Amino acid sequence: MSQPKTLLLCFKGWSVLRIPTDPDPTDEPRGASGYTFAFAGEPNLDRIIRFQPQKTPENVRPGSPYEWGVFVNQARVLMDDGPGPNVDGLLGASVDLCGEPKLENRNWLLTLPGWEPIVPFDLQIKQNELELRRLAPLDDKPNPYWKKPEDVLMNQAAKGVYYEHETIGTATGIWDAHLLRVQRKATLRKLLEHERDPVARSCLQSRLYENQIALDNVNDRRVQAHYAVERFDFSITGANAIVPRLPGLPALDAQSAWGVSFWCGAWDCDLLGMYVQGSLQIPFLGSS
Repeated sequence: MSQPKTLLLCFKGWSVLRIPTDPDPTDEPRGASGYTFAFAGEPNLDRIIRFQPQKTPENVRPGSPYEWGVFVNQARVLMDDGPGPNVDGLLGASVDLCGEPKLENRNWLLTLPGWEPIVPFDLQIKQNELELRRLAPLDDKPNPYWKKPEDVLMNQAAKGVYYEHETIGTATGIWDAHLLRVQRKATLRKLLEHERDPVARSCLQSRLYENQIALDNVNDRRVQAHYAVERFDFSITGANAIVPRLPGLPALDAQSAWGVSFWCGAWDCDLLGMYVQGSLQIPFLGSS
């Protein structure tokens, strides 16, 4: 008789990342010489990855065509002989990274760009009373992450930056980054026409200026970064995992390694947002 082996949770959605860009230093709070800035009336560039940016609306710029947030779009059981039933209770669950996670390479000091880990990686999936949560520690040593050897950081790092037009287009429906900038210009102009607050107007004018730079040069990294993808694939092994009891199924294994695999891409330098898509696999007790 077929037995449940793994819980598969697939997720996707738009997140916010207010980050300075080279050649600005990692801790530049407003943006000086890169191509991302904190404009008038906005909070600092804090580098925090926000999978649920609607929780902190001050970090979300107006004029977005996206529905913000990363959510479970598929929840099903994998049996030992093939696909199994759906788990409706986790479909649409919010996916979040807790503890103010950041991409950590510190301007090439820790890792190469595109090969940085997310620290901390404390993954939470929640839907009403159902909650999954587990930390992926870099190792079992207490020293801070910036003192850890590069090989330890690389165990949870992204696997490089690749330009994948098809990946981005299929996932987001946005195939033409230059056209996106044309559409954004129209959106920003419309917002500016109706905005009366002088601080908000200054912010919109600054965004229009940056958007125009991208329109004037199709090879500008404001455009080309849209097609870039960073991929992550590692195990989550932290102690004290939180697992729910799923009706009609055996208990989830809170001790064995969980596999997480995802990519980030479709970078939007105006909205400071990126698309995330991936999956989490959690074994059931007794399935190994």
